[in-house]
Amino acid sequence: MITVEEKLDVFTKLVLEKVQREYEEKKREIEEKNNKIIKEYRLEIDKKCHKTIENIVNRGKIEKNRLISKAKVEGKRIVLGKKEELLEKLIKNIEAKALQFTYEDDYKDYLKNNLYAILKNLENKNSIILFFTERDRRRYDRNITDILKEKGFDIEKVKLEELDSSLIGGVIGMDQEKTIKIDCCIKTQIYDNKELIGQMLYDELGK
Repeated sequence: MITVEEKLDVFTKLVLEKVQREYEEKKREIEEKNNKIIKEYRLEIDKKCHKTIENIVNRGKIEKNRLISKAKVEGKRIVLGKKEELLEKLIKNIEAKALQFTYEDDYKDYLKNNLYAILKNLENKNSIILFFTERDRRRYDRNITDILKEKGFDIEKVKLEELDSSLIGGVIGMDQEKTIKIDCCIKTQIYDNKELIGQMLYDELGK
């Protein structure tokens, strides 16, 4: 016969086993729930990290492109500046060569041809003004007078003025009313062709 104490022991054991099972079940549910929460949290963190990294990479690419673009613009500016600097040096060299040319024998024919061209454009004018450098007037005064007479101009109605020496040489002509002006001075011809000179220089640099 089972005693009361034995029955209590059995009952206690059953209760404890039930409690243990419920505890294990609850523990398992909690662990599963926690694991799910942790997994979802990790996924969310990974997603945010990935997005953050992606944003950083994109910002890096944008900054890289900006720096590359800036470098290209700066590079072009430097190259353009160097080209302009070289062009100015070339123009100065051409001016120096042109000044040297005014001391050579061929310059006389150059000056005469320009004077003929100017007089052709002013042939219907009674009074005209011609500009020569002071040195050219001294050296070629007789030649100038002879050409004026040859072309039928009244010497008394031709006024000779001094051309600024910075214009190097050549001649400028205009009518007395200053409605027509023909500029055949050397410096003007150089600067009128500056664009062409620059293009030739840049083409040469590009080879």
